Amino acid sequence: QFYWILVLDVLVLGYMGALPPEGIYLLIARIATAYYFIHFLVILPVLGFKEKTMPLPLSISEPVLSETHGVVKNNKMNTE
Repeated sequence: QFYWILVLDVLVLGYMGALPPEGIYLLIARIATAYYFIHFLVILPVLGFKEKTMPLPLSISEPVLSETHGVVKNNKMNTE
């Protein structure tokens, strides 16, 4: 959700950068610039604390070499 807002903000900043810095263009560019910095300095650190991460696996070999996926021995698939 915040990603798409940032994409839109970057597009707005790019478009505003091509226009003369006067009138409403200047105001829109300043608001877009403020959001750009707020996104990286406020929103992303807060999301890091609020979002729950996936648990780490116990071992890298357990999901890879589990019995349900079969074990390769002598170039043949063992599905016992």
